[in-house]
Amino acid sequence: MAPLDKTRRDDLDVARAIAILSVVLFHICQYFEVNNIESFSRSFSKALMGALLLTSFPTFMLVAGLVLGLSGRRVSGPGEYIRFQKTKFCRLMLPFISVSLIHLLVKLAAPGQDRADLGAQAWRTLLAPAGGLAGHLWFLYCLMSIFLLWPLLDGAMRSRWRFVLLGGIIVLAVLPLPWPTDPLGGRPSLLGLKELARFLPIFAIGFLIGSTRARDWRPGLLPMLGVVGAGIGVVLLSLGDPWSSFPGSQLLWNTAMLVGLLSGAFVAVWISGWIVRAFRTVGQVGAGLGRRSYDIYLLHVALVGHPLAFLAAKLHPDPVMTYVLFGSVATATLLIPLGLGELIRRVPIAAFFILGVPRPKSARPAGPTPAPAQGAAP
Repeated sequence: MAPLDKTRRDDLDVARAIAILSVVLFHICQYFEVNNIESFSRSFSKALMGALLLTSFPTFMLVAGLVLGLSGRRVSGPGEYIRFQKTKFCRLMLPFISVSLIHLLVKLAAPGQDRADLGAQAWRTLLAPAGGLAGHLWFLYCLMSIFLLWPLLDGAMRSRWRFVLLGGIIVLAVLPLPWPTDPLGGRPSLLGLKELARFLPIFAIGFLIGSTRARDWRPGLLPMLGVVGAGIGVVLLSLGDPWSSFPGSQLLWNTAMLVGLLSGAFVAVWISGWIVRAFRTVGQVGAGLGRRSYDIYLLHVALVGHPLAFLAAKLHPDPVMTYVLFGSVATATLLIPLGLGELIRRVPIAAFFILGVPRPKSARPAGPTPAPAQGAAP
């Protein structure tokens, strides 16, 4: 477990822990359905996935915006922009590429694989990530796209025009625009543009709050509104697309989706602050888990989640045993990546490529210590 860092916000790390727990459970529901475990209730799975969707990636995105806003960092000038993007590329896209290559090697080694289909998946990995070799890592692609775009919006988001810009970003998210899709066929949006439009408002709101409020900001009345919005979102998501026969149905659906995602993220952040204040030990454990949430996400997708669900399906469980296995697989796919991540971190080159951990700077060569300048502090 990561040691506690007094310079970090424990409540935001606990929010990350809530988000990664939601992601893991969401994926396990998908894996159980893909492996056709008949005793796994589809209605239960659909309702649970609808609730988990609201507190998973939206929470990560809100926290990412909050952290950038709280940091006060400004990206000014081409040199600073390049350094900023290099850092984000190594942190986000390098693991995305590495995990995709791991999936490619595993599929090449598996018997009966269609090489043409693998070629299409390799194409989608770069241009339609939700349908790529590691489709569940589409979020990293989306977040990298936001960081590529954000320095262009940073100045306006700190000016008096920030709410006008935010309104435009929200309108772009809810309008039923014909986003381009994968030219090879299928539903994944080209370059992840649809996902970018959906999550950019959440990141922007987090940034706006972080950059304009005090560092000790906590949501107040927002959670109350958030609970209502999240409840509405859960109902709508569990129903699928209920308004297809009404004019403007897609606009209403997109608006309800954005309200639900944003509300779920606010509720998760509020709950995390309450946990840190009310339950110190639980908060410390949650903060430590949150600091390793990125490791868990990557390794859960790369190596652990789907194989464990596949093994569970081979047991042909009865209804009671199905939910025991569900809990066991969810626990294992959380703890195994956590321990595996700690082992990988002991090998700097592996940690750099697989987890995006910055490589340690080489130590300066030993030599005589220069004499301090006159008047300098000892």
